[in-house]
Amino acid sequence: MSAVHLRWSPAVLLLLSALAFECSGLDQWVLDVCFSTARGDFIARGTGWGDKLLHDGGARAVLIAAIALLLMRVAGIRRGRDKPYRDDLIYLLLCVALTTGLVALLKHFSPVHCPVQWQRYGGDVEGISWLQVGQGRVIAAIRAGHCFPGGHSSGAWAWFGLYWIARRRQWSHALPVLCGVFVMGLLFSATQWLRGAHFPSHDIVSAALAWSVASALDALRQPAVDRHRQTEDHASPGRVVDDLAIPVVQQHHGSHQR
Repeated sequence: MSAVHLRWSPAVLLLLSALAFECSGLDQWVLDVCFSTARGDFIARGTGWGDKLLHDGGARAVLIAAIALLLMRVAGIRRGRDKPYRDDLIYLLLCVALTTGLVALLKHFSPVHCPVQWQRYGGDVEGISWLQVGQGRVIAAIRAGHCFPGGHSSGAWAWFGLYWIARRRQWSHALPVLCGVFVMGLLFSATQWLRGAHFPSHDIVSAALAWSVASALDALRQPAVDRHRQTEDHASPGRVVDDLAIPVVQQHHGSHQR
């Protein structure tokens, strides 16, 4: 797979998957499974393990990780030898900030309601699909729901940048890193489905946005990475020669003394 395909094909596939969930009825089927008719509410909504542990705990974990990145960046400002790693930290911070910020902005202007607000699940609105957002009459007829795309899961998808860092550094565990981010994103997403907060397609769109942000930022920093590698390639031979030359000179000087 070419570099261009690797950058953008996953985002396209994710968007197509979101469309498939929305158009096929899989969105509502998943939420129907997550809805408990016995308690008249979603399985995890209003529970300690759903609201406090998975939702609030996950959000705090993302915030703590972002703060840790910021502190690591500040602590390494004066250490010139760690510049590549400092650049990676900046890149990750931008991925998290731009992904979550973009999703939050889209949610702010979104007229789409959360599933728990739908009449189908005991709410008071009929509900519209995110595919209907472009229809002016729908937007004019319904108050904003602020529920598209998935905000909570974006905090997990935002770490797609870890894959690009691992790939650039040619680490053997780049693919496991990507799988780990996917698992974390699915966990964050499933938490919201069980709470009636989002349809699966909402979170898949967030994943597509997060991948696009990480890929675009990685592409933008490519020239800087190339320049750094060229600098290292030019500097390394000189250092090797100097290291080898020192003992040779000392040995030659010692022979004259003898």
